[in-house]
Amino acid sequence: GHQVGDHILAEVAARLAGHAGARGFLARIGGEEFAWLLPGGDSLDARQTADRAREAVRLEPFPPGERITLSA
Repeated sequence: GHQVGDHILAEVAARLAGHAGARGFLARIGGEEFAWLLPGGDSLDARQTADRAREAVRLEPFPPGERITLSA
């Protein structure tokens, strides 16, 4: 339901923010979409950042034990 979806979105945002740190600006832009701006970064930096973010979300199960994946 909506409560579980809201919880998962909040957890994804927290995991992404944990990887964003001082490297850019992360925001939810609608629904289940996030934007991550990396000023001064190039395409390789963006890809590596996206790969790390996908791993951060994929590797750790979400309550109640579900796995979530991202596309970037």
